Amino acid sequence: MKRALLGFVAAVMVACAPAQQATTDVIDNTFGDDATIAFVQGGVQFNPGSKPALGVIVVLQGQSLKALDASSPCKPNTDSTELSCELGDVSAAQTIGVSGQNVTASASYRRTGSNRVYLEVAK
Repeated sequence: MKRALLGFVAAVMVACAPAQQATTDVIDNTFGDDATIAFVQGGVQFNPGSKPALGVIVVLQGQSLKALDASSPCKPNTDSTELSCELGDVSAAQTIGVSGQNVTASASYRRTGSNRVYLEVAK
């Protein structure tokens, strides 16, 4: 019975854009955090929000990815489709200079006093 009900709710949510947005809003408000990752001119910026983010790792995926700064913490894979950037503990916004095509970005981190891992994705 529970599976049938969940299936019905999922079907309604897929068919209804306002329900999808409401679900996204509920998830963000329940599980979200005030850190952000966003595309800015010349790269990607991670902002930890109101409190420090610990062990920040930014992963960029796309084509022809290249770090623009020689001292960048980013390490490319062999075919330049992914950059893994270990920023460590971040207490203020940091911008990573990158170039590439069709780039997506995500940042994972923790907060003081918790083992929970947060994930932010550039939209």
